[in-house]
Amino acid sequence: MSLITLRKAEKAKDLFKTLDKTRINVKDITKGNSLPNYEVNMTKEQFEKHLLENGYRQKPNGPVDLFSKKGNKEFVTRNKSRTKDDSGKDRPTADLYIKNKKEAEIRFQRDNGN
Repeated sequence: MSLITLRKAEKAKDLFKTLDKTRINVKDITKGNSLPNYEVNMTKEQFEKHLLENGYRQKPNGPVDLFSKKGNKEFVTRNKSRTKDDSGKDRPTADLYIKNKKEAEIRFQRDNGN
């Protein structure tokens, strides 16, 4: 296993360690050496609700919502991605920031389960 793969695996573990893992399936969809990208089996709304249930505070900020908790981890959610997915469609996404540095991107299911 390469050092890059090990680092991505560690980031995935850190990304979701504060959340209830039994409810979230995470798939690494990172391409090449880009920022880690993860697909989760939740809609954006389900994920936001889960963050709130786990002590995160929500702060709407225009087209995005900021979720933070005491500490250095923040999630920023949006209804549309800045880039298209493999099917050429927009999909709800989130970014994970740790100590104000973007560390990962999260792709959500659409409301219809895709």
